[in-house]
Amino acid sequence: MSGNQKTIGTENSFAHGVTPLAPRERSRGINAYLQHAVWNGLGINLLNVNIISLLAIAYGATNLQLGYISSAFHVSGIVLVLLPKLLHGINIRTVFFGAWLLRGLVCFLYATLFFLSGQPAVMVIMLVYTLFAVLRSAGIPMHHPLQRQLVLPSEEGQFISRLHVRLSLSQLVSQVVSFLFLSLQWVSGAFGLIFVPLVGAGCNTVAAVHISRIPSNETVSYRDGRTVLVLFRETMRDRIRSRVVAAYWLGLSALIVFAFGIAFLRREVGMPTNMVFLYTIGTALSAIAASHFVRPFADRMGSRPLLILAHGCLMLCALIWVGVSPELPWAVYYLLGFVSYFFLRLELLLVSRLIVRSLPPQDRISFTSMLHFCAALAALVVGLLAGQLADIGLEMIAWTAAVGFPFELPHQYSLTFLFGAGLSLAAVLVACSLRDHGSMSLRQSASILLSWRSLRAFLQEA
Repeated sequence: MSGNQKTIGTENSFAHGVTPLAPRERSRGINAYLQHAVWNGLGINLLNVNIISLLAIAYGATNLQLGYISSAFHVSGIVLVLLPKLLHGINIRTVFFGAWLLRGLVCFLYATLFFLSGQPAVMVIMLVYTLFAVLRSAGIPMHHPLQRQLVLPSEEGQFISRLHVRLSLSQLVSQVVSFLFLSLQWVSGAFGLIFVPLVGAGCNTVAAVHISRIPSNETVSYRDGRTVLVLFRETMRDRIRSRVVAAYWLGLSALIVFAFGIAFLRREVGMPTNMVFLYTIGTALSAIAASHFVRPFADRMGSRPLLILAHGCLMLCALIWVGVSPELPWAVYYLLGFVSYFFLRLELLLVSRLIVRSLPPQDRISFTSMLHFCAALAALVVGLLAGQLADIGLEMIAWTAAVGFPFELPHQYSLTFLFGAGLSLAAVLVACSLRDHGSMSLRQSASILLSWRSLRAFLQEA
């Protein structure tokens, strides 16, 4: 038994560069982390950009405001420039727990919307969602370092898959319940929507309690001179790490753009709120499908070929969104949303795996803070630009109708999704340049994925 513990400890210590936990502590921590994922999934889908966007639309938010809301989840990472120094010496689990607890409590402020209307209500929504996102940003850099203490390198793919399956299943449950609730006749408009994030705040609080049960012996470290700018420069000089973070930033940017699908369904298609929730149920199912898909492939095939596949398919999905008509059967949008979010979730899972592997042996919290800080700046630009493109699209439609121009955009969000296609193309190029140790070549991966016989043999060996 002691020999086995020594082996585990050695792998954990030298491969990850962190103080190893005892096997029993790791097992207890993994169970607590998975329980946290369940409750977090129940809560986050009631607090995420989809429900907040629907709430803002109900109060008359503009496209630019929707663009900010779509990006606020990541824009809040700007505060990370201060966190390593402020939190120096505090246990990473304590920071994670405190941030998650406070972000849930803040969301109870959505109850003030019962007494507001119009732009004042929209401003409250933006303020509360920003506070929620800022507190999330304080906790999220602890996510990967905490995982690295709990999970051995050889178990990373399996753990991330288990984590996301539980997260996605609980998200699905919360969305189904929300759909049924919003389908009730006595629930209508913004009044019914307000209850949804309030329930989410309660679930988030329970998720925070499970974080407090995760063992951790690592604290936030900060060294003078190790600023975000210094770490950014070092990362950009590192050929491998720079491409990983670029893939992460591009993936988040694509996620922000595709969030405008909600606005498209409400404003262009005229889909009622409860049916939009049915659409989000499809996106939750796609996340589950992506988690199951990645499980047998990521650790053996590697992230690089799968990322190229995911971003290439995502680019095609974005181009379909560009030209899709608002008058098609709703089932078409559900299918398109499912496929789009399948590849979005797939690439985020794969990049998450690469980020965990690329964390430096020192300054892990500072590095992840830099990662999310730079992502915040990119998210702000992408979100506002995507919203502005939607306004430009609306103006172009009005102009072409006024002058009798023979060609017009299919809908006001066409330029926004065209921007998303460009981001996906850039992500394909970045993925092609990634170095993932042990990863198969694109040709090898394609020969497996495109041949039923090879695929079956590959899965049987897994």
